[in-house]
This record gives sequence, C-alpha cells and structure tokens, in this order.
Amino acid sequence: MLKKYVIFSKPYILIEDIKGKHQPFYKEYDDDKVPCIDLRSPALCCPFLKNKRFKSTKRRKERKGGFCEICYQKYVSYDAHVRERSHREFALDSRNYKDIDDIIDSFAISNFDPDLYCPVSPLLRKSASLPIDLDEKGELMDWEAGKMLDTIVFTDMGGSDDEKDKLCKAVYKVENFINEYLNE
Repeated sequence: MLKKYVIFSKPYILIEDIKGKHQPFYKEYDDDKVPCIDLRSPALCCPFLKNKRFKSTKRRKERKGGFCEICYQKYVSYDAHVRERSHREFALDSRNYKDIDDIIDSFAISNFDPDLYCPVSPLLRKSASLPIDLDEKGELMDWEAGKMLDTIVFTDMGGSDDEKDKLCKAVYKVENFINEYLNE
C-alpha cells in the first residue's frame, strides 16, 4: 500500500522528522501571504520577525528623589543621601530602633522548646531494628528485606583513641540511619 502524499502547487513549509518516525507537518500558503524567514536571526529569536537594531543605552537612569524611611528626610539623590554623615549616624544609632525592639521582645516565648516546633525527619523518629550484615561476597546485605545495599566505606584516619571513638560513634549513627531508612 502506498503512503498518502500531497503534491504542493503553492508555496509551502514542510517539517519532517529526520528518522522518519513521525508524520511530516506542512502548511501551504497563498501566493500573497507567504511568510519571510530570516535565517540570519540570532539563536532563540523568532525567524519570522525582522531583526530590530536596539541602541544600547549605557547611561544609567538617575533615580528620582524620595523619602528616607530610616532617617525621615527627603532626598534628591538616593546614592548621595546614603553616603551622608547624618544618614549613617542615624542608621547606626541603636536607640532609633528601640520601639521595634520592644515589639519583637513582646512576642518572645520564655519556655520555647525548639524540639517541639522544629521539623524533624520522620526517619529520625523510628528505632533501628534491621540488622545489616555482609554476605559471602563481602557485600552489605539486609537479610530481612532480602535487599543488597550500596557499599559504605569508612576509613581509619589514625589519630588518638578519642578520635577513633568518635568515628565509631559516627559509624553507629550512620548504620542506625540506614536501618531506619530500610524500615520505611
């Protein structure tokens, strides 16, 4: 059976898949409505629009005057105002922020317990119970779940007995974390 084909008699655009897996897309135009494609257009720009030349304006717009909410003064140039000595002295004087500090202190909670209000990973709330062991090939294995684990390597960097003790505790914590993760 022959594939369906179209013979174009007017100007057209045809977009085909290089590998031929997908059906071609085409559009046939009237003679007076053919779009012009600019192949010299920059990447990521529309090839159907003419390239517009924009004048590069390197001149920075001068900010308009305004009102400083820190020292309660009007200014003409913001950059000049923040460099003024009076503005810097006002901003650095802690007495000017006493009212705000009092409001913040009124919200202070005296018996704040961060463990109650801070989010904690659900993995840390479980208890470790799965044993992690080595199989005959020396690979980490979770026997109860029947899963092989990725290898975790801890090296002895030498050092004092206290440092080795800390390393052993860290290894134990990591093993507990892995066991808790497997319990999920």
